[in-house]
Amino acid sequence: MSSDTLRPGVSAPGADRVPALDVARGLLIIAVVLHHSLLLTMPRLLGVYGDGGPLEVATLLTTWGRPIRMPAFFFLSGLLSAGVLARGWRAVWESRTANLLFVYLLWSVPLLVLRAVTEHRPLEALDLLTHVAIAPISVWFLYALALYPLVTLAVRGREVPALVVALAVHLAVVHGAMVTWDSRLPSVAGHYVFYLLGVVAMQRRHTWWREVGDLRLLLAAVVALTPPVVHLLTGRFHAPLTAAAGIAGIVVIIGGTQRVMARVRPDTSAAAVGDVLAEVGRRTLPIYLWHLVVLALWWWALDGVLAVTGTDLDAWTELGLALLGAPVGVWCSLRLEDLTRHRAPWLYARPRRRRAAGVSGPSTPAAASRRTPAPPPGRPRSRTRGSSAPPA
Repeated sequence: MSSDTLRPGVSAPGADRVPALDVARGLLIIAVVLHHSLLLTMPRLLGVYGDGGPLEVATLLTTWGRPIRMPAFFFLSGLLSAGVLARGWRAVWESRTANLLFVYLLWSVPLLVLRAVTEHRPLEALDLLTHVAIAPISVWFLYALALYPLVTLAVRGREVPALVVALAVHLAVVHGAMVTWDSRLPSVAGHYVFYLLGVVAMQRRHTWWREVGDLRLLLAAVVALTPPVVHLLTGRFHAPLTAAAGIAGIVVIIGGTQRVMARVRPDTSAAAVGDVLAEVGRRTLPIYLWHLVVLALWWWALDGVLAVTGTDLDAWTELGLALLGAPVGVWCSLRLEDLTRHRAPWLYARPRRRRAAGVSGPSTPAAASRRTPAPPPGRPRSRTRGSSAPPA
């Protein structure tokens, strides 16, 4: 789901592929799908079975991941965006903001309409535009990633004061001091601090995810788990603890993944699992876009089967189906991306106009060789420097 997955399988310009980062992103996107699957089943558990064990388990699973899940995702996005940010405003607009806004608008409008239909409420054109502007719940991550690079360029050279302000905004959001209408704008504002942390870490070439010791990893895990425990005891999140847990969760997810992978031997089942998670991590965008549709169809199909067969599910079975929805959502999303990647690439990236021949130079090395005039007899053809580089 990070911004370098605009074209499936293609990494961000200038970003080195670090397997641990891909595995970490794979774990995080699975956690996101699991979170949404549980959110879909929690009203069912409450409405049909009442407040009980399964509902408490579902609430606990979603609550414990809250301080870690999105902060780590945004940190990774900032980490992998540092290369394109160094190329300036135009590069950021063309390869990040314009692409993400296009995908955001393309997916948010039908998802809003679908939401209105399922909730049996009218949705007027002005209402639709308003919801798009204030970031609908479904694809707000893309909305944030479209704006964050522009904000980061605006504060370039003043990253430390910007981090202080962003942290203050995050604390205000968690504390509930910001507006909390049916919008994700507070979340967009509150999570920027983690994106900026990732950018600064890459700019200063910190590689702490390769050097986390066992003691530091254990302390980070304790800090990361403190807010959910406090929430379980008091019923609310405390802003300073949540901010600290977000940073500690980054250490746990990335540092822990790196340490585990360093100890896994090749040609083992653990290495195969790591390869699968890394592949999932490299394709977070289609999973993020498709999984809500898949989960909606998952529950619709289950309800249809139960209605036809006259079967009633107990609460624990329903919770189990919600947990199963996570791997089903990921797998089906990847298959849908396989089916549409070549037929409809515009689902994942803004269509680009082809350059007119002879206007702005060759677009590929092969085109360059076709248009390069033959050298005079007796002179060898000079090789174009950099012509063997892979396309961006």
